[in-house]
Amino acid sequence: MKLKLFKSEFLSNLSTQMLGTGLAQILPLLIMPLLSRLYSEKEFALYSTFLAYSAVLIVATGGRYYVAIILPKKEKDALKVFCLSIALTILYTFLLFVVCLIIFYGFPNTLNTHGIIFLIPLYVGFFGLWQSFFNLSIRGKRFKLTASSKVIQATTYATVSGLLGLVLTPVGLIIGKISGIVFSLYHLKTRLKLKKDTYSIKNLKEVAIKYSDYPKYSILPNFLGTLSTQSLIFLIGYYFTQTELGFYGLTNMCLMAPLGLVGISFRDVFYQRITYLINEKQINEAKSFFLKSTLMLVFIGVIIGGVLFFFGELIFSLVFGDKWSISGELASILSISLIFKLGVSPTSSILNATNNVKTVSLWQTIYFVTTFTTLLLAILYFKTNLYILLKVYILHEAILYSFYYYLQFKSLKQNN
Repeated sequence: MKLKLFKSEFLSNLSTQMLGTGLAQILPLLIMPLLSRLYSEKEFALYSTFLAYSAVLIVATGGRYYVAIILPKKEKDALKVFCLSIALTILYTFLLFVVCLIIFYGFPNTLNTHGIIFLIPLYVGFFGLWQSFFNLSIRGKRFKLTASSKVIQATTYATVSGLLGLVLTPVGLIIGKISGIVFSLYHLKTRLKLKKDTYSIKNLKEVAIKYSDYPKYSILPNFLGTLSTQSLIFLIGYYFTQTELGFYGLTNMCLMAPLGLVGISFRDVFYQRITYLINEKQINEAKSFFLKSTLMLVFIGVIIGGVLFFFGELIFSLVFGDKWSISGELASILSISLIFKLGVSPTSSILNATNNVKTVSLWQTIYFVTTFTTLLLAILYFKTNLYILLKVYILHEAILYSFYYYLQFKSLKQNN
């Protein structure tokens, strides 16, 4: 009876997360046909570059202690981890601004255009704070709150980007992204209604030491892993034209929609439940839940990937305009890697739940080395064009994500 109620609660939480995340992904997609006509390929390239650098720098926010907010059994310990994450995020953001000032005045580069280099730490800082509040909400099973925060984030992004696009602002997409995270953060903060003494930085040493594996073994590998994830944006931006980067940028944003709708919403609820099962020593139930989750994710991935594989070019031409048909061709190729990522990534939080941070580090280090080695060989030695490069990329993704899934399953078996 208890297990049935637990399953019912999980499905309810998952539905709430998917509804909120679905709306959060659909709203930007609904306005994308307008944005693709308001902004040029080069402006999409600029936005993609901003997102790529931000994603890499976000890795170290809060010393990655925000991941551990869900883990403590005692609420007071969870709040201490939360405060530690907030304090470290603020310090990290300040340091990033200092570094950006040095780069701006001492090392001229394309990021200096329109002051984008200063928008990066601004976004990274707000996103780091948002992650801490978001995970605290997940811990408290406030899934309606987390869902509504994502909807607010997406609505603000779509509205601000659209309005700024009408007045021909080249950084409208970037300002829209920052505005979305700020409004979402404010929503979480006001709804959680934390007491002022919650934000005390006293007596944080104990939890800092207890969960020190996260900064020690998680920051560098995740930094490398994110670099790998953004590798195509960095390499296409450097070795190919800005127009080609713009085409890929739109493709990447659209492919992130199913990963966000299904993957991220599933991951948030999955992490909470798998952690509970492992803490309660219900290992057989955890295995069953893990395998069923994988089957569900792969099934969804095959459906989405199949549609993009056969109709990607047609869909992109009809929705975004004929000039974006090339983005549809790229989406058709990358649809195969989408299946692997959607089937494996959402369940990767099991490695955190089983406290296998070092295993995560191992995979991300291997992923970084093999990604850049493979892609640079293809570009520099074999002189591949963009289409062949993407086919090489999906072969690499298939192999590495299969290995990643093996590591996840192995970590669960070790808890027997």
